[in-house]
Amino acid sequence: MGQSGLQFRGDDADDRIKKVRIPLLEPSLFREVIDRSGSYRGPLAEGQAHQNFISQIGEGIPLAGRVASLDWPSEIFMAPLFDGKNTVAFLYGDNLPSQTPLSDTRGLEAFVKIAGVAYAKAALEKKLADRKGVGITPPSE
Repeated sequence: MGQSGLQFRGDDADDRIKKVRIPLLEPSLFREVIDRSGSYRGPLAEGQAHQNFISQIGEGIPLAGRVASLDWPSEIFMAPLFDGKNTVAFLYGDNLPSQTPLSDTRGLEAFVKIAGVAYAKAALEKKLADRKGVGITPPSE
């Protein structure tokens, strides 16, 4: 949906984030967060799915076994945006480049829950409007 705090040379950060793809059939923290329907705060294991993700949001180039010239966060926060039935997005944050511990994330967790309710409400309103033939702009994904 979007980002905050990222900058890329020659690339619009919002456009780049919208192109991020996360395969959910392979084992990853993303899959675990969906299955648990809860947030995660802690280290990010250096598995292939995570390396692919970090290479999509960072400047490194994936090489065999490790992402080259790319810092690895020592702590991340990830929360699913849940519309009541499905995870429709993730809120992801990390402690790069400073590597300092993340601050309290309880406010973010509450925000994500409220955003999920708002998303579900907007999607339902769109569905009802479509049935009535009224044009309402859908929530962007």
